[in-house]
Amino acid sequence: MQKSNNYKTHLLLGGGCALIFLFFAYSIKTNLGWVTSLDTRIQAILLPFTTKTMTTFVALLTKLASSPLESFYCLLLIAFLFFRYNKKEAIWAGCTVFISLAFTYLVKFAMQRPRPSDRLVSAAGYSFPSGHTFGAALVTLIILTLILPKVKSSGLRWLLGILACLWVLIAAFTRAYLHVHYPSDTLASMLLAVSLWNLASLIKDRYFKR
Repeated sequence: MQKSNNYKTHLLLGGGCALIFLFFAYSIKTNLGWVTSLDTRIQAILLPFTTKTMTTFVALLTKLASSPLESFYCLLLIAFLFFRYNKKEAIWAGCTVFISLAFTYLVKFAMQRPRPSDRLVSAAGYSFPSGHTFGAALVTLIILTLILPKVKSSGLRWLLGILACLWVLIAAFTRAYLHVHYPSDTLASMLLAVSLWNLASLIKDRYFKR
């Protein structure tokens, strides 16, 4: 029964997020108005907080969530899993992260969405989806689904869970604040990460059990 419930949860969550992500991608590719409206409204909310001091701080903060560093964080967590808990689960997580990151770059080149022209710091490459946010989401998912269930202290579980969720939100905020990504890029990145992670979890439940 538990295995069946896990299968349904992964399928519904992964499939649902995938459909919403595809709707975002289609809307951006075809220039549907609701995406522009969403981005404009969120950027307008962030505008009053945009100051020189704040921009300097956010620019420093976003470097901590750069794509190479997020990959490094994932490797550290996977190594911790491998040597401390479950080698098969760690191998599955490593494969999932590698394939997911590669898939994200393929999506970037397929979409070729230009970055905002009014960005506050320099940034190269395409805008959709946000690699920083996607990497942060993977780190968060590893912590929430693989690390937390093994932590015995309920207080520590709550603390780690809150910090993990804050991390991906901070990564998304910094990219939108600096105008190196549209808000829709960051939202879609989180959806894509949840989708790929849950769909990969279907494979884990079938082939990577102890």
